[in-house]
Amino acid sequence: MYARLHEILNLCFLKLDLDLLADAQEWVERIANTANVICDDSDDNRIKLNEQHTGIIIESTDARALGCIGCAIESRLDTIPSKLKPTFQKIVGL
Repeated sequence: MYARLHEILNLCFLKLDLDLLADAQEWVERIANTANVICDDSDDNRIKLNEQHTGIIIESTDARALGCIGCAIESRLDTIPSKLKPTFQKIVGL
């Protein structure tokens, strides 16, 4: 799972951009917030949202932040709307 996230990061030049529809903003924010809690990053220094809140930005060398994003997605998969779920599943390699 985390290897797939790392591949995406390398392809996106240090940026993980989920490239979702505008109606997915809420879910990108939820994933980022959950990942920040998992990583104990209350200052949001490691995991950030892009300007449109449609993508998550982290350093590709931050393996812990990468893992936190994967865990956050997995922990919320059951509640993500069915039309968005395949995109998030693809990110974590499910």
